[in-house]
Amino acid sequence: MNIFKNKTLVIILAVLIVLGSWFGIGVMKTTKAANKVKAVYVIGEDNDNISISNDLAVRESCAQNLATLGAKYLSSSETGSISSINQIITEMKNETDLTELSKLNDQLTEEVGILTDKLGEKELSSENKESLDEQLSIFTNKGNTILYDNYNVYVQSYKKKASDPVFGFFTNFAPKVEYFRS
Repeated sequence: MNIFKNKTLVIILAVLIVLGSWFGIGVMKTTKAANKVKAVYVIGEDNDNISISNDLAVRESCAQNLATLGAKYLSSSETGSISSINQIITEMKNETDLTELSKLNDQLTEEVGILTDKLGEKELSSENKESLDEQLSIFTNKGNTILYDNYNVYVQSYKKKASDPVFGFFTNFAPKVEYFRS
């Protein structure tokens, strides 16, 4: 049987090819847009590694350094914040959901504040006091950098495009793009 003799079958095949192509191109373009936003989170808007992801890694490192310092000066009854910091850092390293990661970042900020308040009541050596101040300064600065990072502007732009019915339809098949709120 020659399929070209059956006009209905030819029309159906043509429509399926057009729709399949349209769908494939739509998913590809939407995925590319989503991946561009995700790249800003990981490597920064100018591919310069000035990003929320890197800032979080620095904050985790500073918090770990502060916890190590705290272990030198706090009694076993005062180390709750150290345990909390270590637990939060572990959870942050394993978390992929940005909403949850943002909450963990807020919890880390709170626990570091508790720890540094306790350390402020102790007689630290001048070297350890300097280390405390330096690590806390870096930790705080990276937190401020996260607050003003342009990643959420990219997310907002993506979500605005997603309000278009066609683009919005294809976002169902693209990687999830979410805000980082902290």
